[in-house]
Amino acid sequence: MHGWLKEQVRIYRGNAASIKEYRIQLRSTKTIWYWGIYLSILVIVAMANYGSIVSSASNSPSSLQSSLQTYYQIVVGFLQGMILLIAPMLGASAIVSEYDLRSIELVFSSPASTKYFLVGKYLAALRQLALLLFLSLPITAVGVTLGGATWQQVIEQYLYLMMHGAIVLAVAMPIAINTQSMVRTISGVVAVLILGGFFAAVASASSMAMMFGGMAGSTTSIPPLVGLVPFLTPFTLGYSTLVGLVPVPNWIFAGIATLAIVKVLLLGAGSALTKVGSRETRSLRVHGLILVALYCFSIYSTIKSIPWPPASQRQGIAMMVVNMPLIPIFFILMFLAASGRAEDRKFLADKLFNWKEILGGRPSGSLGYGMILIAMVAFTNALTLYSVSFIRKLEILMLPAWGLAFGLMILGIGWWVSPGFDQVVGSRRTVVAAVMGLVILSHVGLMFLDIGMNQVVTEFLVLANPFLPWADSLILLVMKITILLIIAGLAYYFGEKKRRLMFNKYYGQPKPIEATT
Repeated sequence: MHGWLKEQVRIYRGNAASIKEYRIQLRSTKTIWYWGIYLSILVIVAMANYGSIVSSASNSPSSLQSSLQTYYQIVVGFLQGMILLIAPMLGASAIVSEYDLRSIELVFSSPASTKYFLVGKYLAALRQLALLLFLSLPITAVGVTLGGATWQQVIEQYLYLMMHGAIVLAVAMPIAINTQSMVRTISGVVAVLILGGFFAAVASASSMAMMFGGMAGSTTSIPPLVGLVPFLTPFTLGYSTLVGLVPVPNWIFAGIATLAIVKVLLLGAGSALTKVGSRETRSLRVHGLILVALYCFSIYSTIKSIPWPPASQRQGIAMMVVNMPLIPIFFILMFLAASGRAEDRKFLADKLFNWKEILGGRPSGSLGYGMILIAMVAFTNALTLYSVSFIRKLEILMLPAWGLAFGLMILGIGWWVSPGFDQVVGSRRTVVAAVMGLVILSHVGLMFLDIGMNQVVTEFLVLANPFLPWADSLILLVMKITILLIIAGLAYYFGEKKRRLMFNKYYGQPKPIEATT
């Protein structure tokens, strides 16, 4: 234990890679220019907003106070956008520069561990981000001086901004290792932010809408992790969640979730740099389960904080409510499903299923690991909704079954696509495009069918679309699950045939049948 603690102190305090990277950043003339442009833009935005306040000084005190609050919110919102723009640049440059200078090979030949290298790079970029936030503090402090906000709100807001920046920074690092390009890394981070942020914003806004109006009437609490959604933070300041009888500020839950997310993302970067079965890969899988468990807790606390109507008062079945939280897991499965035939054994399609590889990182463990992730989220959601009497006992098993079938289809598509690609990057892009294409094109096609068709037939076709998580009866739900299982079975069958041909062509005789069952 003492040796482990000593090693952690060596990695996180006095990290040579972190000190070197931070000094390089501070000595660069580009950094001074970036800081100057950053502060100039913030000052211009602040002065423009302050000028509008001065021009309305003749208005009533209540109107003036509202204008001061608007000033603070605009400045903080603009600062939020700047952090989301700068963080991926810092993360990408920290990794891509090593590839550009061809010094990444020295990392593998040095006695320093992969964790030591990545943590050092990350901490150096995080320091830079913290310094940028510190430099902006005088501008936002004007809002406190003028009465637009309190110091408690400013400090809590800055804590959330630091969490947002830390997460985006960590997202950039595994993407940079895979792409080795600044432009592609930033594009990848933007795509992740758009998809993940859109889902999180819709889910959080829906929860808050139900809690502050509509179903919920009024409440004094909001879901604890809503503050991690960019641009929703101002609506979450000052709230807390009861743990037993003790109110715990929501920013503490957000901080714990941020640490878990950053840990998993850095482990993902470490896994991308190491070989199959490495400690980083196994740790990534274990911490991924822990992160999903935290996600399940967030689902549980959100559902429990909303007064749901009883099952007898709702229409149809609650398929959308149960399966909506699975969307992030589906995107994870799209990456798990992909493999490449010309890369190391970590990405090589070895066999269909091997329970020993669930934590090992090889494709044979993707099926088991993916099903575990879906089951954790789907059944947590279903059981919690049953505990508040929103769904019936039969629906506890039936509603999550669609999520499991859809996840199996994603993994099947990945098994079918992967043998045709040398590199895992191309395989992942094709899997994402195939799954998104099925979902989007099926819905768009049905919208076109609406023209000139009977409305009843059109509504039935829309409800019967197996790729969308809604239905008005258990019969339709069973039909959707059956179609998804058929697609998954066909994809696995033809994918296995392609895999055997690939093995026969590139590696000699194909593996025996027994090895894939």
